[in-house]
Amino acid sequence: MHITRGSATDTSVWDVTLRQQWPDDTTVEKIAYVIRTREVADDRHRITSINYK
Repeated sequence: MHITRGSATDTSVWDVTLRQQWPDDTTVEKIAYVIRTREVADDRHRITSINYK
């Protein structure tokens, strides 16, 4: 799993990339999502949406 900021100006947007590989399979599948969050308390965030990219 790789998580990075999705926007330099909007701190609620995150880019997430998952790498999936099944046993006995040499193919690696990359799955990308955009996750939006909101702050619910100091340094505590709640995911508000997950969208396939």
